[in-house]
Amino acid sequence: RTYTELALEEIPSLSPDDLHEFLLGIKRGADRLIRLVEDLLLLVRLDTGRAAKEFRLLVRVHRDLDAILRRTVQQYEEQAAACGVTLETRLEPDLPPVRLCRLFFVDALGRLMDNGIKFSRGKEKRVTVSAQATDGWVEVAVSDQGVGIPAKEIPHLFERFRQIGREKMEQQGVGLGLAIAQELIHLHGGEITVESEPGVGSTFTIRLPCLSAAEITDNANAGNAAIPLPCWMVTDEPAP
Repeated sequence: RTYTELALEEIPSLSPDDLHEFLLGIKRGADRLIRLVEDLLLLVRLDTGRAAKEFRLLVRVHRDLDAILRRTVQQYEEQAAACGVTLETRLEPDLPPVRLCRLFFVDALGRLMDNGIKFSRGKEKRVTVSAQATDGWVEVAVSDQGVGIPAKEIPHLFERFRQIGREKMEQQGVGLGLAIAQELIHLHGGEITVESEPGVGSTFTIRLPCLSAAEITDNANAGNAAIPLPCWMVTDEPAP
């Protein structure tokens, strides 16, 4: 039976605290439904090529990746605290400029953080966001101390509607978060990789290509307007 049905039947006998709890349950259910609808609409935009067109309109060269990361982490502090999880950042100084659609990048990073918090519930657990430049890439990693992922499941992590370990832990999503995050990062010409050990935790790493010196100069001369991406990075064709 739903919170709404119970509340309607028992309103005369409910205390203010009980009624508040029922209303919170209704709100949580509504929030999950809204998120599901938003995710399905985003999948439509990804599959039809509309998201790629939006990306080309919104992409900019960002020299403030560290600030973007810190602000994103701050947005999840309340959620983490409610789950008994501590958030921390370990950012390499002087990160190089990267080409980002900030809206899509923060969405993808937030999905990784949400998963890390959800699967790291418990006192003294940590979720760490780190960033470094290496071999022509900027790597942004989200590391948790959660339940971990069996090696045989890792190749399937980014499949749509795929959920891992449902029998061990109740999950409120439908298995779209990681798939969407990967597709959003693909628009940037990057990828998300994962390393995990059951019982220890997981690290999801967003890898973004660094800009060449010529690209940085050209962008500065253009006043940081949206600049065309190489054809291999963005396509209008629907995903297969």
